[in-house]
Amino acid sequence: TLTRLCQLILKLNKEELNREMLTNDIFKNLSDLIKKHPWNNFFQLRIISIYEEILELSKNAQFRQEVLKSSQIVDTILSIQEDSNFSFASERQIRHGYMG
Repeated sequence: TLTRLCQLILKLNKEELNREMLTNDIFKNLSDLIKKHPWNNFFQLRIISIYEEILELSKNAQFRQEVLKSSQIVDTILSIQEDSNFSFASERQIRHGYMG
């Protein structure tokens, strides 16, 4: 899957590969997929682990900043928080999968 491929590429820790992922909007696409699949917790956990790996293991501060900016992950998280409930026809509400 795309998430597994991203994890493996990041583990290689090659600047050229990381730059290509940024250039091709891979991180933005991952953020967009979170919104498209609000009930897929497994997928969301994979994406979280990708961002954790970038933030915790990447020694390149500029790469970390560019990923956060280009992915718009903060905006994505804020927007899904605003629309965190799902309403049934009976008006009963439950929280989307990513909201715990």
